[in-house]
Amino acid sequence: MSHVWKGALLEMQENESGVTAFLRSLEADIRTGRRVRPLPDDLVCAMLANAGHGVSLDGDIEGSVVL
Repeated sequence: MSHVWKGALLEMQENESGVTAFLRSLEADIRTGRRVRPLPDDLVCAMLANAGHGVSLDGDIEGSVVL
């Protein structure tokens, strides 16, 4: 395995452990009701308006994308 691939693998493992720690913290907050608030009404409306719409994960991306 090349040095570049070893570095990429290590970085991925570090990121994964960070994501795992974040998700565990989030789950604990939700379970205990800490730092959890209702969603804003406009977000709820947007989510409900889009619920049930199919999506193709293999489809082309149309329009501009901001990362």
